[in-house]
Amino acid sequence: MAVTTLRVIRHAKVAVSGLCYGRSQVPLTVSAQEAASQMIQRGGLQLDAVWSSPAPRCSEPAAIWAAAAKAPHHVDARLWELAYGDWEGLAWDDVPRVSMDHWAEDWIHRAPPGGESARDLEGRVRSWIESLPRGHYGLSAHAGVIRGLQVVVNGIAWPDAMQCPAPHLEAVEFCW
Repeated sequence: MAVTTLRVIRHAKVAVSGLCYGRSQVPLTVSAQEAASQMIQRGGLQLDAVWSSPAPRCSEPAAIWAAAAKAPHHVDARLWELAYGDWEGLAWDDVPRVSMDHWAEDWIHRAPPGGESARDLEGRVRSWIESLPRGHYGLSAHAGVIRGLQVVVNGIAWPDAMQCPAPHLEAVEFCW
């Protein structure tokens, strides 16, 4: 029986705090080379391909990881972090309270203004997983994508997925 394994590593820690940065480009606490070194150490080199979000914080170290593994690097828009729409780049304290409260009442199904819901992110992740051929892969991604994978691959509910750790530059493995 063929098995697919996916070693997912969240991007390096960002050098900002209190900011809604979902898809925004933000500085990191380490270089792409240092992040890639940790991805290689934790994700290995025996891979059929390395995938990543288009965000430079994911794609730049993933390209280095893929080259070290002598595997192709694929960038896929379905692997972006949750889109926060009008809130992108705002300090969380500057997000209008009424808007935040409305979203928080049903964040699984509701989206921030101009953004997407957790179910939307789940749909993107599901589409990507379903298109993935059997194999052994690395993925440089975001916390939202990791939690979406918990929902899609492991079949857990979103509130439980949000309790799953997604530490920076640590590997989470999925098998199916």
